[in-house]
Amino acid sequence: MRYIILVFVLVVLCSPVFAGDGVTTKNFSPPVSVEWEPAFCTYKPQMAIHPEMFYKSLRWELADSVSAHIVVPPGSTYSILADILDRSLAECSPEPYLTEPARNAIEHSPGWLRQDLTITFSRMNEIFQDMFAEVILEADSPYVDEIAFSVARMPAEILSCSYLSPGLLLENAEDIYYQASLLNYVELVEYEDYTTARYRIASDDDTSWVEIPRDIYYWYVVHPKITDETPMYLDRFVSLASDPFAGYNEPPFGAWWRSFLWSESDAGYSPLCEYLDTIDVLWAGLHNTIDGNGAVGAVTQFVQDVLEFDSGSERPHQPLRIYTLHMGRCGEHEDFTVAAARTALIPSRGAEAISTDHVWNEFYAGIGWHQWEPVNTYVDDYFVYEDGWGKVFASVYAPRSDGYTENVTYNYSHDTCDIKVYVLDGAGRRVDGADVILAAEYDDHLYFDTWGTTASSGVALFRLGAGVRMYGRVEHPIGSYPTSPSTVAPLLSGPGSDGRTYTRTMNISSGRMPYLYYTEAEPPDTAWGMMKLVVNYSVPYEKVLGTSFFDDVDGAMYIQRVDSGSIYLFALNETNYSLYLAGEPFEAYFAEPEADSGNFEFIFPREENIYLVLSNYSRMRTYETIDLDVKLYDGTSGIAEPPARRPEMVSISPGYPNPFNARTSFDYSIGGSSGRLRIYNLAGECVFHCNITEPVGRFTWDARDFPSGIYLVSVTDGEGFARSRVLLLK
Repeated sequence: MRYIILVFVLVVLCSPVFAGDGVTTKNFSPPVSVEWEPAFCTYKPQMAIHPEMFYKSLRWELADSVSAHIVVPPGSTYSILADILDRSLAECSPEPYLTEPARNAIEHSPGWLRQDLTITFSRMNEIFQDMFAEVILEADSPYVDEIAFSVARMPAEILSCSYLSPGLLLENAEDIYYQASLLNYVELVEYEDYTTARYRIASDDDTSWVEIPRDIYYWYVVHPKITDETPMYLDRFVSLASDPFAGYNEPPFGAWWRSFLWSESDAGYSPLCEYLDTIDVLWAGLHNTIDGNGAVGAVTQFVQDVLEFDSGSERPHQPLRIYTLHMGRCGEHEDFTVAAARTALIPSRGAEAISTDHVWNEFYAGIGWHQWEPVNTYVDDYFVYEDGWGKVFASVYAPRSDGYTENVTYNYSHDTCDIKVYVLDGAGRRVDGADVILAAEYDDHLYFDTWGTTASSGVALFRLGAGVRMYGRVEHPIGSYPTSPSTVAPLLSGPGSDGRTYTRTMNISSGRMPYLYYTEAEPPDTAWGMMKLVVNYSVPYEKVLGTSFFDDVDGAMYIQRVDSGSIYLFALNETNYSLYLAGEPFEAYFAEPEADSGNFEFIFPREENIYLVLSNYSRMRTYETIDLDVKLYDGTSGIAEPPARRPEMVSISPGYPNPFNARTSFDYSIGGSSGRLRIYNLAGECVFHCNITEPVGRFTWDARDFPSGIYLVSVTDGEGFARSRVLLLK
């Protein structure tokens, strides 16, 4: 539950840590500890305009507005200055450093790719920004989106490794359009800002054209990276046994696998195009067969013809080197099958069960993915491994081209369970971007199984086979758990139960996440001349950096979108905004910690500028995406001068008790025999009112039906006005 009250709280997650050498088996439900410093009111009777002049007769005139769709990088801030002199709103946040060509390339690319391009370019130095911006800017129009996607969704570390040539991305896109023009079962479909493909698929005695989703086309047809290799021009005759980059060579000595596999071959073999020239359907819907099974059957035959199931001392994962050796085990078959399939414009990816030492493939047809293993002529046979081979999977995942792993265990195991892992720092705060590594136990031995990354929630979720003992490890820039390298801690002490969800907590006790230290500030005095900020915002999603563990380039990181994010939101004056930027403790007029959406009004005087701050300071690997609408209003009432003050005649005491959780009382006095008592929240809304019939008296407010927060209590006799402030805590 989020407590959005105008007492500024520090939200601290508290949880049990691992006991001894294992993790507690108690389900984790993060409790919330609210720390506050009471804002006791000092008795200061004062006069002001009648409240109705503020909230009923006041006219709010729109002075300025800002609507934005923004990305706030980890550790960064987006701010808007409400300038009282200019009656204007100004964005005052630093933008990520991008070279001019990079900015032009982003603008030249489809709108849906610009956010990812900005993130990727900002993670590279100037030289590589300009290199990959140039290939986007110089490409002919049919290829721009394919090239821009390949740059946007390639780990920045791989783009910066000097082996991936920008020209390869252009050749890759050109090959796709060329091959599509020659194939009978696929057509490219061009929309205003993206491309996809449609395929002829056989079903019973009929065929139909089915269009695949946009992202399936870009990720599993277009993307030049398959699993853990670096896309590069390769001299296929150079051994990669000791160095995965040893064969790098630009054309004409180096070749690109999509171009080579399509039209070239070694002596005694045929190129892939000859297997496909008479094929009319992507897939005929047949199971575990080659003949008459469309392009899926043809590629299955091609793989069987060019690769034996064997291996030597060299175990490459570059498709052209695998082809040149003409042999490989399941790992080489996985990589080569994806390359052959994408050359044939079949959407394809790998499927991996690492801890049980087997991998295979999947292809996309119709409306979903289908199991595929050409070396064994398996087509759409999901449970052959569990039912036929006797495999007991800990997990099965499908690697995406950038290194992210999609869990597909439910497709290959009859019985599954879930593990939800919370990762906290030494102060009990959530850790974003933590790499959670799982290992499985088979025959008293531990084997690497899978990995995932925590979002800003500090959670990573895994779907697992229900029959395996599991262990875990967490790694993050602030530290690791367990602290000793290459060690793990138990997560499931016994086989999991089908359908059950297990919750575990892993605590990096030696590390601390960045944290904002702030306290409540006295609300500004709005007695004369008011302005108002009206804010609506939502954080529809976030993008988290995670580590790709098997990549040839060490430290390569993928970017994964997570639906629903959160942000810290503050309203600060100039002094406290400076303290915030300096990393010092500060006071906030208004705060919403880790909110995913909200709307509020904040009223302030024409005496000081106000900064609206959306802070991602406490995140280290998460980019928050925010839809924001801010309006600045100027309040006018037509009153030129305040009424005469009579402080000695109108007064109200501090509430007692204060803070309170149910009832509080006030002593008051007025200058006449009748008056009015009103109670307002900080948005200026009157939440309670009553008549006063005695010049001196005591009033008790029963607030059991009101939400926690700060309330302003006012007394007026029509000429004078006094107020007090109370804090309701429940």
